[in-house]
Amino acid sequence: MSKKTNVLLASAVAASVLMMGAQGASAAGKVTAADKSAGVIEQRLKMMEDQMNAMRSELSRVRAESASNAKVADLEAKVAKTESVAAASAKKSKSNMVFFRGGYTQVKQARGGNGPLGTSGAPELLVSNGDNNGWYSGAGLDFSLSDNLFGLTDQAELLGEIMFEYKNFGSSHNTLTGVAEILGTSSTGPQTKNEITMFTLTASPKIKFMPGSDFRPWIIPAGLAMHVISPPSNGVTVLNPGLMTGVGADYKIWNNIYAGADFRYHFTGDSLGYKSTRTGARGTNTDGFTSGAYLGIGF
Repeated sequence: MSKKTNVLLASAVAASVLMMGAQGASAAGKVTAADKSAGVIEQRLKMMEDQMNAMRSELSRVRAESASNAKVADLEAKVAKTESVAAASAKKSKSNMVFFRGGYTQVKQARGGNGPLGTSGAPELLVSNGDNNGWYSGAGLDFSLSDNLFGLTDQAELLGEIMFEYKNFGSSHNTLTGVAEILGTSSTGPQTKNEITMFTLTASPKIKFMPGSDFRPWIIPAGLAMHVISPPSNGVTVLNPGLMTGVGADYKIWNNIYAGADFRYHFTGDSLGYKSTRTGARGTNTDGFTSGAYLGIGF
């Protein structure tokens, strides 16, 4: 082979090697870029995954807090309801009261009269005590019937009251006439001393205003009253029914202790005993009023 031919072959081989090297370099460059692109994508996916995990954690936390807040709100509502019921029960129970009264009383007319049958010569149980003024003492019980006046208003409640009182109008030295001949005494007869008293039992509705307040005014529109007098009337009658009306108020002074004042008027409409225009027997009038103070204990 000639020298020229060898040179041509060597050049061809070198060219081939150079071309292969260039192709290899080019291929090598392409793999590196792909690898680099894949790494960036992987990093971005990793960041997105981390963000998603963070969002899931935040969502779980918010859901937990929401559930906790809902439980807290539900518990607070139950506590508030329980406290409201307890307060209402306490208010209602404190409306019940036992009380003790005392003060001044007056009847429309002073006691006096003829004999038990209003007949001449019959013994007189009472001539006259000459006074229609006296004092009274008693006690009673209030019991709550409706804390909103049967739905009419929340500013008043209805109670039932049962009460008794003893009234004393003094005493009188009286003469038993008409029995002098039987007893063989002087014409004026023996002297006796009588306590002029009256016992009253009442049952009535009571409307009390301003529930929950320390100061509470009240009224009694009308109630039933039974009066028992002593000594008996000139017809030997002792019992007289009637009506009672009243107003008053009480104030809580400490704990469940209340102090109050009241005015009550009793109306019977008729006098007890025998009434006669011939003898002047006029019967016994039990109309009158009481005015005084009371001390109550709520329960």
